[in-house]
Amino acid sequence: MNSAIYHCSGREVVIEQRVAEFVVSGLYELPFAFFRIEVILCKEGHFHASPNVVVRNTATNCLEHICGIGATVDAAVLDAVSGFYGEIDKESMNREIDEATFAWQQPDGYYR
Repeated sequence: MNSAIYHCSGREVVIEQRVAEFVVSGLYELPFAFFRIEVILCKEGHFHASPNVVVRNTATNCLEHICGIGATVDAAVLDAVSGFYGEIDKESMNREIDEATFAWQQPDGYYR
């Protein structure tokens, strides 16, 4: 099955293929050993990479969701890692980074 818009039961649905999952480690300055990045092949043909952890903004308590987008899996993953570290750098200007700085994606898809 290709990533595309499909007609099913009288409805249009977008079905996109999960093509890869990566483990990112070597994060000695963070309070965890690794995180995962899931990569989806979008119906338009590009790749979308999303980490399973996000940075919590201390000023607003909002979660700073990021993703990487690229023409290749590699480009999307590197874009996601860069964006994730960009959010960490912004947050570290306001406070010391600790476990409360992050929220993890749960099996139900929500972050806690």
